[in-house]
Amino acid sequence: MNTALKLLLALLLMVPAALAAQEDDPLLEARRKQLEAMKVAFFTRKLSLDANEAKRFWPVYDEYVRLQESNRMKMRQLQGRMRNEGSVANDRELEGMVNEYIRLRTEEANLMARYHPQFMEVLPVRKVMALYRAEEEWKMKLVEELRARRVEQQGGAGPSRLPYRQ
Repeated sequence: MNTALKLLLALLLMVPAALAAQEDDPLLEARRKQLEAMKVAFFTRKLSLDANEAKRFWPVYDEYVRLQESNRMKMRQLQGRMRNEGSVANDRELEGMVNEYIRLRTEEANLMARYHPQFMEVLPVRKVMALYRAEEEWKMKLVEELRARRVEQQGGAGPSRLPYRQ
């Protein structure tokens, strides 16, 4: 697995949990809101959403993201169990963990399949295609920002790259 993919997976699996676990921290909550606002602006620009499209799209997309994040939280919890208990679990317990892993991965794909027709109802097909592309671009931007932040924390030079610049 290449480094960029590993970073992306780490980001997708850790950031929402860290943000959820520390919602009481005003600084983290402010950063989360800022990141959400940047995501909305990024997607609105990439999809060229007009006011009517945005009004119809965002409620559907927000629900989709909420369900994705819930599924990812379950996946993170399961991966933690697999890491912590995998070497001491019996075969039956391991089988249960592996089956749950497959169920959660399948649910991830099912969510996309379930929401695709809803996206097609609220957006023209070109904008749905742009949505899927924008999701990947957003993830890559986050990975780039994470990588840049890590370099800075390890003594690299240069200005802070967060918040994300569009």
